[in-house]
This record gives sequence, structure tokens and C-alpha cells, in this order.
Amino acid sequence: MAWYLVDTECAGIHSNVIVKADSPEQAEKDVSVIEFFKDELSDEQKKKFEKLSHKKQMNIIKQYLRYSDV
Repeated sequence: MAWYLVDTECAGIHSNVIVKADSPEQAEKDVSVIEFFKDELSDEQKKKFEKLSHKKQMNIIKQYLRYSDV
């Protein structure tokens, strides 16, 4: 695993995110999944979610996908 810098744009705001992943492609995929998931959260949930580490965010998303009809 290595750290990758991923350029992202959400709601017209451009930002850079540092992600630990197996490859640059996996890092970009993780960031896009996180951005999609955050759109489903309320503002309060989004603030709490953004404070979590990347690993915890991905674990929450995996649980969400496992138990949802997405």
C-alpha cells in the first residue's frame, strides 16, 4: 500500500485528498465512492463522517453497501 494524492471535485469545489490504497486507480475509486456516499448523508452526518479516518470511512461504506439495496 502507498499514499496517493487524488484530485476531486464535489459540488463545484475542487480539492485534493490523500488516500492510502494499493494503486492510483484504487485511490481514485475510493474517493469517488466516498463522495457518492456523502451525498446521501444529512449535513450533521456529513460533518461527523468527514472527521473519521479514511479507513473508518471505507468500513462504514462497506457496511452500508452490504445492508442496502444499492
